[in-house]
Amino acid sequence: MVVFVKQWLARLLRRSRTPAVAVFLTSDAERSRGMAREMRELVPDRPHLLLGPPPLDPAAFAYADEVIELPPGLFAAWRVARRRLGGRWIALAPFVWSPAGALRWLPWLLAPRKLLAFNAAGERHHLRLSCPLASWRFLRGEPVGDIYRPAWWEAQPAVPPPQVFAGRPTASHRRRIAIVTPYLPFPLSHGGAIRVFNLLRALAPATDLYLFAFAERETEREVAPLLDFCARVVLVPTPRWDPPSLSPPGVAKFRSPAMEAILSRMVADEGIRIVQVEYTQLAHLACPPGARTILVEHDVTFDLHRQIRRRARGRARFAAALTEARWRAYELRHARRFHRVVAMSDDDRDRLVQAGLPRDRIAVVPNGVDLDRFRPAPPVFTPELLFIGSFRHFPNVLGFQFLLDRIWPKLRPACPEWRLTVVAGADHRYYWRRHTGGDLPALPPEVELLDFVEDVRPLYRRAMIVVAPLVVSAGTNIKVLEALAMERPLVSTTVGVAGLGLTPGEHASIADRPDDFAAAVLYLLWNAGARHGLAAAGRAFVEARYGWDALAQRLAAIWDHLSGASGPEPRP
Repeated sequence: MVVFVKQWLARLLRRSRTPAVAVFLTSDAERSRGMAREMRELVPDRPHLLLGPPPLDPAAFAYADEVIELPPGLFAAWRVARRRLGGRWIALAPFVWSPAGALRWLPWLLAPRKLLAFNAAGERHHLRLSCPLASWRFLRGEPVGDIYRPAWWEAQPAVPPPQVFAGRPTASHRRRIAIVTPYLPFPLSHGGAIRVFNLLRALAPATDLYLFAFAERETEREVAPLLDFCARVVLVPTPRWDPPSLSPPGVAKFRSPAMEAILSRMVADEGIRIVQVEYTQLAHLACPPGARTILVEHDVTFDLHRQIRRRARGRARFAAALTEARWRAYELRHARRFHRVVAMSDDDRDRLVQAGLPRDRIAVVPNGVDLDRFRPAPPVFTPELLFIGSFRHFPNVLGFQFLLDRIWPKLRPACPEWRLTVVAGADHRYYWRRHTGGDLPALPPEVELLDFVEDVRPLYRRAMIVVAPLVVSAGTNIKVLEALAMERPLVSTTVGVAGLGLTPGEHASIADRPDDFAAAVLYLLWNAGARHGLAAAGRAFVEARYGWDALAQRLAAIWDHLSGASGPEPRP
């Protein structure tokens, strides 16, 4: 009956009974051609119409039955498309979803129930009102493999149980400490993982460590290096995305009854005295009663968003102000529950005190560097700049944009033979879309963007100058310490070295404006004596203050003090 009615309506409206595939070319030419070829292979028995902005060479789309050029502007393109389609039915409307461009909305106007969207990775998804969450998450740029995970209002599937890996045997003479982290601190793909891994390894001889980590896709291979110095490693599954929540971004997915349950049980069963929680986004964690608690603030998160808010303009400024307020309320409320808060620098401690936390509950254990592993390298004369900054951390994305858009164009005319190497970390395209809402821009041929690099020392050895062009930052940057330890001259912004105590011009060259930053790089390029003097002073500086062994003893002193402390409990 339904088929009969459709055929009768088709005759009534004088429409073609052969539905067509209307491919909308809303992205760059190469990606559009690839999508059009794929659709011809997937749906070979339908007429294929290609609609896009001029110029469209029919020879380049020989597999299409008709090519329709559209004028700029959504309304004008809609009028031309309606006229050229001539009332034909659209069976499928494939298009590449891009964050900009008026034509991306044309398929929604012409065939709202037939939308097949492609993302930057070439994955496709049918946009339907019947699955709004999955469609919305696809348009946000999340991979297809992630978008079908259930939301908070849907029926929850069985959650995989936590995995417990046994490490080295425990001993009665060692203290027992639980460490809770939002990710497994291996591989050493970003600064937080480097800090946790090195401090735990340095403290292991006198400590039985119980590491509790939220896991996404980690396997036993990533866990194995931690079992050499941890008594237990516990992995609790967590989604990659945040479910809808009033909590600040990045917090809701770590609200885990499973983590709190297994933490409480193992603390009671194993006689663990201290629970140390890494990162602000875990500050809400319900720690077991009776245990002494430490919150490690890898950065003062509300201060980071204060910097972002001050740089934002228009509606983005209002959104940034709201995010800052949410983080401030969350961070300060939960930080007061802990017996100790560990900050990365004296500057961070002062910010927390000014926000209302008691000074006597805040200790400072800075980030450090493995001085044995990051040894000085012979000077090189290769015209190459190096920037290390995982795109998982939003300030690194802003720093890369600042470097590529504002600084690099000023360096190229003076040094056309120069190259720029950027270590953007694992899944950097995913995190770029997540932070910016758009695709990673096309890069000039002299710029090399690397994924996760297991050993960055060869990159340091071949680089003439290391740059840290951060425009917002919080905490202290391990990549700065590694560059200094390798005896590489460093050019950084003020916030890039904040909290480290460096002397500008003696340990590193500091510049904030694009012209000044480019001038500092060129000065070091043309002055070998300045390069060598800066590099040697930087190595001596980190040797005196930032070795992991000395910093581990500072953390051990906090543990020992809390173990014997009998002062009043923190306010709830």
